[in-house]
Amino acid sequence: MENGKSREVVVSALQFACTDDVSTNLATAERLVRVAHGKGANIILIQELFEEYYFCQAQREDFFQRAKPYKGHPTILRMKNLAKELGVVIPVSFFEEANNAHYNSVAIIDADGTDLGLYRKSHIPDGPGITKTETPWLESLFFFYVVLDNKLFDFRLPGKILL
Repeated sequence: MENGKSREVVVSALQFACTDDVSTNLATAERLVRVAHGKGANIILIQELFEEYYFCQAQREDFFQRAKPYKGHPTILRMKNLAKELGVVIPVSFFEEANNAHYNSVAIIDADGTDLGLYRKSHIPDGPGITKTETPWLESLFFFYVVLDNKLFDFRLPGKILL
């Protein structure tokens, strides 16, 4: 409730074809966040690992070079500015490198641009029985497994996000 009035929460989920060019994908994500905001969304979910095409279908050592540390991550910083500008919540998925390990992580950015914290995905599908195509997912090759660690993020809008 805000001044005795309820506030509507509108969630938008974005999905787009990624390229192998980070700047192109970030521009697309930002454009779609702005479109979603223009249609009334105040929590905007960008697809998982949107910075580059989903690389977990090939076993290549060079893919580890895509990981970046959480602190100072350029995509998170850009989305913090966008969230603050538009007044929206943006969970930001990214390939994280930390403590000699790699994680499929999400930074939760509040509507004022505040980084509320980090969540590391704990469910890692792997193998040909998991895939919807002939190409197996190889997520366990790239991401360190995290013991179930659900987190509750409280943000400015009425409500919470549980990951």
